[in-house]
Amino acid sequence: MKRIVIILLLLKLSNPLFSENQVSKEEIDRIRERMEELENNQNNQKTQSSDITAAQVTRSIELSDTPQTPEEKHLRTIYDEGFYLVGKDDTIKIGGWAQTDYRAFIGDHPSKNTFLIRRARLDIRGVLESDFAYRLYGAFESTSAKLQEAWLEYRKFSCARLRIGQFKEPFSLEALYSAKWIYFVERGLGPTNLAPSEDIGIQLFGELYGKQIVYAIAVFNGQGKNVIDADHGKDVAARATYQPFIGCPDFWLEGLYIGGSVTAGSVNSSVDSIRYRTAARTDFLTYAPGVVESGPHYRGDLEFEWLNGSFEFTSEYLASHRHKVKNDSVKDTVTSRSWYISAAYLLTGEEQPRNRPVVPKHDFDPCKGTWGAWEVGMRYEEFRTNSNPIDVGLVTGAKKVSAWTGGINWWSGSTAHPAAHGWHQSF
Repeated sequence: MKRIVIILLLLKLSNPLFSENQVSKEEIDRIRERMEELENNQNNQKTQSSDITAAQVTRSIELSDTPQTPEEKHLRTIYDEGFYLVGKDDTIKIGGWAQTDYRAFIGDHPSKNTFLIRRARLDIRGVLESDFAYRLYGAFESTSAKLQEAWLEYRKFSCARLRIGQFKEPFSLEALYSAKWIYFVERGLGPTNLAPSEDIGIQLFGELYGKQIVYAIAVFNGQGKNVIDADHGKDVAARATYQPFIGCPDFWLEGLYIGGSVTAGSVNSSVDSIRYRTAARTDFLTYAPGVVESGPHYRGDLEFEWLNGSFEFTSEYLASHRHKVKNDSVKDTVTSRSWYISAAYLLTGEEQPRNRPVVPKHDFDPCKGTWGAWEVGMRYEEFRTNSNPIDVGLVTGAKKVSAWTGGINWWSGSTAHPAAHGWHQSF
C-alpha cells in the first residue's frame, strides 16, 4: 500500500461580485437602492452648500443648456462589494479571481514541490431588460485561455428559467459550488472525476414552494467544453434538492438540504484520454491505449448538507457506470463509486454560508486587534473501481483510493483567503 502526504499553502484573491449561482433580482434591487441613497446624499450636500461663486452659477447654466443623453441610455457606476454598471433596465458586473498555491509532497510521490497558479478567472455577467441574463466566464491559468461558460438566460419566472449555451451540468453539490467558496482547495475525488464539467446545451430550472424545492432538467451534447456534437445522440441530466425547513429561522434543522442528480447518455468514442486524478493532480486510474466505449453511460449522485450556525456538515455518494468498454479482445463494464463526509467549523463565530464567502465579524486589522474569521475542517473519502476491467487490462491503476484532508482557512476580509491544507492518500 502506497501512502502519500501532500501539504498545500494557498492564497485566493477574488473580487466578490457574485457567487457561482444565479444572479438574483433582489441583488439588483439592492444595488439600485444603494445608488439612489448615494445620489440623495450628494443632492443633500449640494443643497446645504451656501458658498457658491458666480462662476459656479454660470457654469451650471451652461451645463443645463447642453443636450442630455436620454435616461434609458445612462449607465451609472458603483462599487458596493463589486463593480457595477447600472442602467434603467440593464446591469453589467465585472470581476475576477485567482488562486495561487505552494505544494509540497512527502513520501513516494513523483511530483516536485512547486508554486503554481491553480486558477485564474475573468467573469462578466449582466442583466438585459430585467428579464434576460448572460455570462461570459474565462479561465487563464494554463498556457492558453479557455472559455468556461457562455450562456443566455430567460429569467422572468423564478419557477421556470431557461438557459442556453455552455454551462455546468446540474450534477453533484460540490461540483456545482464555486471553487472560490468550497471549504477545501480541491474538490473531492468523486466530484472531480465522476461529475461532468461544463457542456453545451439547454436547461430548464427553477424554485418551487418558497425555494423548498430547486430543480433542473437539461439536454447537452455530451462532449464537454467547447466541443460540437460528434453524433445525433444527446445526454440528459436532472437534479433536485429539497430544504424541508426553509423559513424556520429558529429551528436547528433550517439549514438541512438533501438532493440527488442523474445523467444518462450514449458514448461511441475513445476513452484512453480519460484520467482520474487525486487532489495533487496526479493520475491514479487511466484507460489503456486503444480502449473505446460504445454504449450507455449513467451517473448518479446523492447529496446531504447541513448548516447550523458556525457548523457545516456535507456528504455525497457518486457512481458512474460505463457499459461496453472494450478493446480488440475484451469487453466489460467499468463501475466507479465514491463517497465523502466533511465537516467545518468557524472558530470566530460567523454564520456558515452556502456557496458564498465567509463574512468576518471583524476584518483583519492588527492595529485594532481584530483578526478576521478562522475556520477548521476535515474530510474523509474513498474511491473504488470494480476489479475485472483492471484485471483484463482495460484500465490501469488503483482499485481503491482513500484520503484524509484537513486544514485551516483564514478569511482576513472579503477578498483575501489564505489557507493551509494537507492530504494523506492511500492506494
